[in-house]
Amino acid sequence: MTTSIEKKSRTGRLLCIALAAGTSGYLLAGCAHDRVKPDEMSATAHRDEAQREYAGADREWKQYDPDARRHILVTAHGPDGTTDVTYNPTEDHKQAAERKARHAQQHLAAAETLERFADRECKPFQPAVRAACPALGPIAAVEDIRGGVRLRLQPDMPIEAVLQHMRCHLAFAREHGWQPAPDCPLYLKGVDIHRSADGTAIELIARDGKTAAELRRRAHAEVTVSPAI
Repeated sequence: MTTSIEKKSRTGRLLCIALAAGTSGYLLAGCAHDRVKPDEMSATAHRDEAQREYAGADREWKQYDPDARRHILVTAHGPDGTTDVTYNPTEDHKQAAERKARHAQQHLAAAETLERFADRECKPFQPAVRAACPALGPIAAVEDIRGGVRLRLQPDMPIEAVLQHMRCHLAFAREHGWQPAPDCPLYLKGVDIHRSADGTAIELIARDGKTAAELRRRAHAEVTVSPAI
Protein backbone atom coordinates (compact mmCIF):
# COMPACT_ATOMS: atom_id res chain seq x y z
CA MET A 1 0.00 0.00 0.00
CA THR A 2 1.36 3.42 -0.95
CA THR A 3 2.07 5.60 2.06
CA SER A 4 1.14 9.25 2.30
CA ILE A 5 4.74 10.40 2.23
CA GLU A 6 5.49 8.21 -0.80
CA LYS A 7 2.75 10.03 -2.71
CA LYS A 8 4.07 13.43 -1.65
CA SER A 9 7.62 12.62 -2.72
CA ARG A 10 7.18 11.23 -6.22
CA THR A 11 8.79 14.25 -7.82
CA GLY A 12 11.96 13.52 -5.85
CA ARG A 13 12.67 17.23 -5.41
CA LEU A 14 15.38 18.38 -3.03
CA LEU A 15 14.21 20.82 -0.36
CA CYS A 16 16.71 23.33 1.05
CA ILE A 17 15.60 26.09 3.42
CA ALA A 18 17.77 29.09 4.08
CA LEU A 19 16.76 32.02 6.24
CA ALA A 20 19.31 34.78 6.40
CA ALA A 21 19.09 38.31 7.70
CA GLY A 22 21.83 40.93 7.46
CA THR A 23 25.14 39.47 8.61
CA SER A 24 23.63 37.31 11.30
CA GLY A 25 24.11 34.23 9.17
CA TYR A 26 20.94 32.62 10.54
CA LEU A 27 20.66 29.49 8.41
CA LEU A 28 18.55 26.38 8.33
CA ALA A 29 19.55 23.78 5.77
CA GLY A 30 18.13 20.39 4.85
CA CYS A 31 20.00 19.13 1.83
CA ALA A 32 21.13 15.54 1.33
CA HIS A 33 23.16 13.99 -1.49
CA ASP A 34 23.60 10.37 -0.38
CA ARG A 35 23.08 7.85 -3.15
CA VAL A 36 22.26 4.17 -2.75
CA LYS A 37 24.33 1.70 -4.75
CA PRO A 38 22.77 -1.64 -5.80
CA ASP A 39 25.76 -3.73 -4.66
CA GLU A 40 25.60 -2.40 -1.09
CA MET A 41 23.18 -5.19 -0.17
CA SER A 42 20.82 -7.80 -1.59
CA ALA A 43 17.59 -6.92 -3.39
CA THR A 44 15.58 -8.16 -0.41
CA ALA A 45 17.64 -6.05 2.00
CA HIS A 46 17.13 -3.00 -0.21
CA ARG A 47 13.35 -3.53 -0.10
CA ASP A 48 13.41 -4.00 3.69
CA GLU A 49 15.42 -0.81 4.10
CA ALA A 50 12.97 1.05 1.86
CA GLN A 51 10.08 0.02 4.08
CA ARG A 52 11.94 1.20 7.18
CA GLU A 53 12.68 4.54 5.53
CA TYR A 54 9.05 4.99 4.44
CA ALA A 55 7.90 4.25 7.99
CA GLY A 56 10.35 6.81 9.34
CA ALA A 57 9.18 9.31 6.73
CA ASP A 58 5.57 8.91 7.82
CA ARG A 59 6.53 9.51 11.44
CA GLU A 60 8.33 12.71 10.48
CA TRP A 61 5.48 13.86 8.24
CA LYS A 62 2.97 13.54 11.08
CA GLN A 63 5.02 16.03 13.09
CA TYR A 64 4.93 18.64 10.33
CA ASP A 65 2.33 21.40 10.58
CA PRO A 66 2.16 23.51 7.38
CA ASP A 67 0.37 26.29 9.27
CA ALA A 68 2.85 26.58 12.15
CA ARG A 69 4.58 29.96 12.39
CA ARG A 70 7.25 31.43 14.62
CA HIS A 71 8.68 34.94 14.64
CA ILE A 72 12.15 35.96 15.70
CA LEU A 73 13.96 39.29 15.69
CA VAL A 74 17.38 39.10 14.10
CA THR A 75 19.82 41.90 14.85
CA ALA A 76 21.68 43.10 11.80
CA HIS A 77 24.49 45.60 11.46
CA GLY A 78 23.55 48.63 9.43
CA PRO A 79 20.68 51.09 9.10
CA ASP A 80 17.94 48.45 9.20
CA GLY A 81 18.63 47.55 12.84
CA THR A 82 16.54 44.43 13.42
CA THR A 83 14.64 42.18 11.04
CA ASP A 84 11.50 40.20 11.85
CA VAL A 85 11.95 36.68 10.42
CA THR A 86 8.95 34.37 10.16
CA TYR A 87 9.46 30.65 9.66
CA ASN A 88 7.80 27.29 10.23
CA PRO A 89 9.37 25.57 13.28
CA THR A 90 8.22 22.15 12.05
CA GLU A 91 9.85 22.50 8.63
CA ASP A 92 12.74 20.25 9.67
CA HIS A 93 10.28 17.35 10.01
CA LYS A 94 9.12 17.91 6.44
CA GLN A 95 12.73 17.94 5.26
CA ALA A 96 13.48 14.74 7.17
CA ALA A 97 10.36 13.08 5.76
CA GLU A 98 11.23 13.96 2.18
CA ARG A 99 14.84 12.92 2.68
CA LYS A 100 13.79 9.53 4.05
CA ALA A 101 11.30 9.04 1.24
CA ARG A 102 13.94 9.82 -1.38
CA HIS A 103 16.29 7.36 0.30
CA ALA A 104 13.54 4.72 0.28
CA GLN A 105 12.94 5.29 -3.42
CA GLN A 106 16.65 4.85 -4.10
CA HIS A 107 16.63 1.51 -2.26
CA LEU A 108 13.63 0.35 -4.30
CA ALA A 109 15.36 1.39 -7.52
CA ALA A 110 18.50 -0.51 -6.45
CA ALA A 111 16.46 -3.64 -5.73
CA GLU A 112 14.80 -3.42 -9.15
CA THR A 113 18.20 -2.98 -10.83
CA LEU A 114 19.53 -6.15 -9.22
CA GLU A 115 16.39 -8.14 -10.02
CA ARG A 116 16.23 -7.03 -13.66
CA PHE A 117 19.91 -7.84 -14.17
CA ALA A 118 19.54 -11.31 -12.67
CA ASP A 119 16.39 -12.01 -14.69
CA ARG A 120 18.13 -10.97 -17.90
CA GLU A 121 21.29 -12.98 -17.25
CA CYS A 122 19.39 -16.05 -15.97
CA LYS A 123 16.48 -16.09 -18.42
CA PRO A 124 17.18 -19.66 -19.70
CA PHE A 125 17.65 -21.13 -16.20
CA GLN A 126 15.16 -22.22 -13.57
CA PRO A 127 15.37 -20.68 -10.03
CA ALA A 128 16.74 -23.90 -8.53
CA VAL A 129 19.56 -23.94 -11.08
CA ARG A 130 20.43 -20.31 -10.39
CA ALA A 131 20.88 -20.84 -6.66
CA ALA A 132 23.55 -23.58 -6.75
CA CYS A 133 27.20 -23.03 -7.61
CA PRO A 134 27.70 -24.77 -10.98
CA ALA A 135 29.98 -27.78 -11.22
CA LEU A 136 31.92 -25.91 -13.91
CA GLY A 137 32.83 -29.10 -15.56
CA PRO A 138 34.27 -30.93 -17.00
CA ILE A 139 37.16 -28.47 -16.67
CA ALA A 140 40.45 -29.53 -18.18
CA ALA A 141 42.61 -27.08 -16.22
CA VAL A 142 42.57 -24.13 -13.83
CA GLU A 143 45.36 -21.66 -14.63
CA ASP A 144 46.41 -18.70 -12.50
CA ILE A 145 46.59 -15.52 -14.55
CA ARG A 146 46.97 -11.85 -13.75
CA GLY A 147 43.89 -10.76 -11.82
CA GLY A 148 42.35 -14.21 -11.45
CA VAL A 149 42.08 -17.59 -13.16
CA ARG A 150 41.56 -19.10 -16.59
CA LEU A 151 39.34 -22.18 -16.92
CA ARG A 152 40.26 -24.51 -19.76
CA LEU A 153 37.24 -26.53 -20.86
CA GLN A 154 37.19 -29.96 -22.41
CA PRO A 155 37.24 -29.75 -26.24
CA ASP A 156 33.64 -30.94 -26.55
CA MET A 157 32.22 -28.43 -24.04
CA PRO A 158 29.96 -25.66 -25.47
CA ILE A 159 31.91 -22.68 -24.17
CA GLU A 160 29.19 -20.08 -24.83
CA ALA A 161 26.59 -22.10 -22.91
CA VAL A 162 28.99 -22.56 -19.98
CA LEU A 163 29.82 -18.85 -20.04
CA GLN A 164 26.14 -17.89 -19.95
CA HIS A 165 25.52 -20.31 -17.09
CA MET A 166 28.38 -18.80 -15.09
CA ARG A 167 27.20 -15.25 -15.72
CA CYS A 168 23.76 -16.23 -14.47
CA HIS A 169 25.24 -17.45 -11.18
CA LEU A 170 27.25 -14.26 -10.80
CA ALA A 171 24.10 -12.17 -11.36
CA PHE A 172 22.13 -14.34 -8.92
CA ALA A 173 24.84 -13.91 -6.29
CA ARG A 174 24.78 -10.14 -6.79
CA GLU A 175 20.99 -10.06 -6.40
CA HIS A 176 21.21 -11.99 -3.13
CA GLY A 177 24.07 -10.08 -1.53
CA TRP A 178 26.78 -12.65 -2.38
CA GLN A 179 25.46 -15.07 0.27
CA PRO A 180 24.01 -18.19 -1.47
CA ALA A 181 27.27 -20.19 -1.69
CA PRO A 182 30.08 -18.37 0.13
CA ASP A 183 32.86 -20.65 -1.17
CA CYS A 184 31.85 -20.56 -4.82
CA PRO A 185 34.28 -18.56 -6.99
CA LEU A 186 31.29 -17.15 -8.86
CA TYR A 187 29.79 -15.70 -5.67
CA LEU A 188 32.54 -13.17 -5.14
CA LYS A 189 31.92 -9.44 -5.37
CA GLY A 190 34.13 -7.62 -7.86
CA VAL A 191 34.59 -10.50 -10.33
CA ASP A 192 34.03 -10.31 -14.08
CA ILE A 193 33.61 -13.30 -16.43
CA HIS A 194 34.53 -13.35 -20.11
CA ARG A 195 36.03 -15.51 -22.83
CA SER A 196 39.78 -15.55 -23.19
CA ALA A 197 41.37 -13.57 -26.02
CA ASP A 198 41.82 -16.73 -28.11
CA GLY A 199 38.21 -17.75 -27.46
CA THR A 200 39.10 -21.19 -26.12
CA ALA A 201 38.74 -20.62 -22.37
CA ILE A 202 36.80 -18.68 -19.73
CA GLU A 203 38.53 -16.14 -17.52
CA LEU A 204 37.41 -14.93 -14.10
CA ILE A 205 39.06 -11.59 -13.35
CA ALA A 206 38.91 -9.64 -10.07
CA ARG A 207 39.08 -5.86 -9.69
CA ASP A 208 41.73 -5.86 -6.95
CA GLY A 209 44.57 -8.00 -5.69
CA LYS A 210 42.87 -9.21 -2.51
CA THR A 211 39.80 -10.37 -4.41
CA ALA A 212 42.01 -12.01 -7.05
CA ALA A 213 43.80 -14.04 -4.37
CA GLU A 214 40.50 -15.20 -2.89
CA LEU A 215 39.21 -16.01 -6.37
CA ARG A 216 42.22 -18.23 -7.05
CA ARG A 217 41.83 -19.97 -3.69
CA ARG A 218 38.16 -20.71 -4.31
CA ALA A 219 38.73 -21.82 -7.89
CA HIS A 220 41.42 -24.34 -6.96
CA ALA A 221 39.40 -25.57 -3.96
CA GLU A 222 35.99 -25.85 -5.62
CA VAL A 223 36.59 -26.66 -9.30
CA THR A 224 37.05 -30.34 -10.11
CA VAL A 225 39.64 -30.74 -12.83
CA SER A 226 39.17 -33.59 -15.30
CA PRO A 227 42.16 -33.67 -17.66
CA ALA A 228 41.38 -34.35 -21.29
CA ILE A 229 41.87 -37.94 -22.36
